[in-house]
Amino acid sequence: MKKGFTTRFTYSTVKLEDAEYLTSITIPSTFEIIEKEGINKRNRGNQSLATIVNKTGRSFDWSSITGSKTEGQNFITGNISHEYGNINVTN
Repeated sequence: MKKGFTTRFTYSTVKLEDAEYLTSITIPSTFEIIEKEGINKRNRGNQSLATIVNKTGRSFDWSSITGSKTEGQNFITGNISHEYGNINVTN
């Protein structure tokens, strides 16, 4: 597993120029809270993030979690508008 990430998430990476980049992440059903910028797409290793699988059945403030400048993106599933590339949230 890539250092710096909690083992509670499941994620996929691709290798680009000898660095790993996060492409997808699965949030398990046991999660109730995700901290502000907990999955910040502005971080170099997260800029390839395209998919979040939300298995919680809960709505989250995805703008806050991903560091998006677009406000009001609170939903269970949908599309996060992000200046570093949109992120699809599925269940």
